[in-house]
Amino acid sequence: MDFAFTEDEERFRAELRAFLAEELPDWWRGMFVDDPRAIPFTRAFCRKLAARGWLTMSWPREWGGQEASVWKQAILREEMWAHDEPRGPQYMNLNYIGPCIMRFGSEAQKRRFLPPMAAGDVLWTQGFSEPGAGSDLAAVATRAEARGDHLVVNGNKLWSSYADAPADWCFLLARTGVAARRHEGLSILLVDMRTPGITVRPIDSMAGPHELNEMFFDEVRVPRDCLLGAEGQGWEIVTIGLTFERIGVARYARAGRVIALLVEHVKAAGLAGDADVRRKLAELRVRHEAARLLNYR
Repeated sequence: MDFAFTEDEERFRAELRAFLAEELPDWWRGMFVDDPRAIPFTRAFCRKLAARGWLTMSWPREWGGQEASVWKQAILREEMWAHDEPRGPQYMNLNYIGPCIMRFGSEAQKRRFLPPMAAGDVLWTQGFSEPGAGSDLAAVATRAEARGDHLVVNGNKLWSSYADAPADWCFLLARTGVAARRHEGLSILLVDMRTPGITVRPIDSMAGPHELNEMFFDEVRVPRDCLLGAEGQGWEIVTIGLTFERIGVARYARAGRVIALLVEHVKAAGLAGDADVRRKLAELRVRHEAARLLNYR
């Protein structure tokens, strides 16, 4: 099978590389660093991507996308990952929260939430896992009780990436009803993180600041118009959303760039003639190419 890119696609890659060379500062090393400049930079960077129509390339034009081909999407992901993924936390918005709102949201919700995502103006965090509900997500205990025109949330969430970035909104899974089956009675709420009663506590980890957090909800009032889909439809929304959460992550592109830097180091160190070094580099390159082709397939 021929995976060669077209001339138009190669022009897009060249344009994208030139843009990255111009915009990425020398200090940029990705999100998993203890650098207070990272979050402000990635937010500004994503607004520039949005202005060029590159942030939501895969989205429908109706909601700020380009309906780009799968190959242009692949090029964008490869170049972003090769340069330490300067889109940062936006993967949640782009890959699954936005598409879930497109699929399950009301027209009012689409008009409210999708344009700020497409413009790169907002960060979202995910409120799924809990101390007693990780892989067994149906064990969620956080509750959202109906009180008039609001749902009042009590509970806590764990491992929520970028909640302290700070995130602007939370895609929250909560139990809104009592059902015989655990997967029923769950709903998705779109929660403004500025709402009183929300506390965010960072979790120290090797991944650096902002990556992991615990969130506490104490009598948090969420308007009913922030219920996504029907009440009790949460499990369906979550399973569909998670199918797309990390789709197309081009980690092989980052590996390819590291291998290229390693080759430069080997040459500079005078080791290019070492048969064992050459064999190991060749093995790395073969593995990288296999990963790339498997992703294309």
